[in-house]
Amino acid sequence: MEAVKLKAVGILNELREVDFHHCFSQWKICMERCRDCQGEYIEGHGPLTFAIPVKDYAHHYLVSYNNEIILIYWNAETDTNNHMLLKYDEIKLPPHEAINYGIADPFGGLCFWTAKVDGSNTGKVFFFHLRYRTPRVIELIIPGIPLSNGIVWHLNDRTKIYYCDGMNNRILSYGYDPATRRIIGNNGIAFDLDVWIRKRKRPLYKGHAMLGRMTIDIKGRLYVPLYGGSHVLQIDPHTQGVLHTIHIPAVKVTACVFGGKDLNILYVSSMRCATNEKCPATDQGGKIFAVPHLDDEMKGEKAMPFVLPYQPQ
Repeated sequence: MEAVKLKAVGILNELREVDFHHCFSQWKICMERCRDCQGEYIEGHGPLTFAIPVKDYAHHYLVSYNNEIILIYWNAETDTNNHMLLKYDEIKLPPHEAINYGIADPFGGLCFWTAKVDGSNTGKVFFFHLRYRTPRVIELIIPGIPLSNGIVWHLNDRTKIYYCDGMNNRILSYGYDPATRRIIGNNGIAFDLDVWIRKRKRPLYKGHAMLGRMTIDIKGRLYVPLYGGSHVLQIDPHTQGVLHTIHIPAVKVTACVFGGKDLNILYVSSMRCATNEKCPATDQGGKIFAVPHLDDEMKGEKAMPFVLPYQPQ
C-alpha cells in the first residue's frame, strides 16, 4: 500500500499546471453535458462495442456500452444534446461475460455475441427483437461451437446464414428460420482456414491467425479478416476457395464492412500490438484502412437498421 501511495504522489508531482487546467476544463464540459441532458448523459471508460442506426429516426442509435444495450440520441454533425433515451433491462449478462459485437439482422432486430473474460474462449449468440412480446431475447444455440466471431446473412436468401466458428477457424453455412429465430439445418463448411493454409505452397503469414468479423458483397462473396495474419480473404463460399488475398499493413486485422457513396469501398479495421508483443516496426495497427473495389462487382449492401415498433421519447 505504501508503495502505491508513493507512486501516486510521484505521478501527481510530475503534473504541470497546464495538465490541471486541462483536467478542469474537461470536467466542466462533462458537467455541462450532464446538466443539459438532465442527468441522462453517458460518461465513463467502458467499452462501446457497436452502434446501429435506428430506422426512420435520425440521430438515434442502438449501442452496447459497458455491457448494456441502450438507445441513445447522438447528433454526430453537431455533437450537441446527445443523451440516453432508454436502457433495455431484458439483456443481463453475468460479470464474467462481455458483449463482443453486434449487428442488425435483416428482420429489424439485433444479433449480438458475447465472450467470456475468464480465458475459457467461450461465448454465446443472442437475438433481440422488440416486435416479439415474449421472449424478446433468445439464445441461438449451435452444438459444438464454443465461440462465434460473427454472422452474416446471404443477401439473396435471408434463410441462409454464414457463421464464423472462431475457435476452429471455419465458416459454416446454416439454414435459418426468421419466424422462430432458430437454426433449421446445417449446409456444411463454407471455408476452413487451416485446410486452405496447409494446401498453400508458400505461407501467407507467420504464427497463428484467427478469422475475424466478416462481411458479404452482392455476389455472395465473403470478406474475412485474419487477426494475426495481416490479410483479408475474399472467399467464394460455394467452392470454399480464396479468390483474392488483400494485404493489410497491420498484424491484427479485426473487421470488414462496405461503405462509400456506392458501397464499393471495403473498410478494414485493425488493432495495435501490445508493447510486449513482437510485431514489425512498420505495423500500422489501430487504423482503419480503405480498400477500393477489386472488381466491378465488389459492392456491399447498406447497413441494416434496428427497428423500433414505437416512437422514441
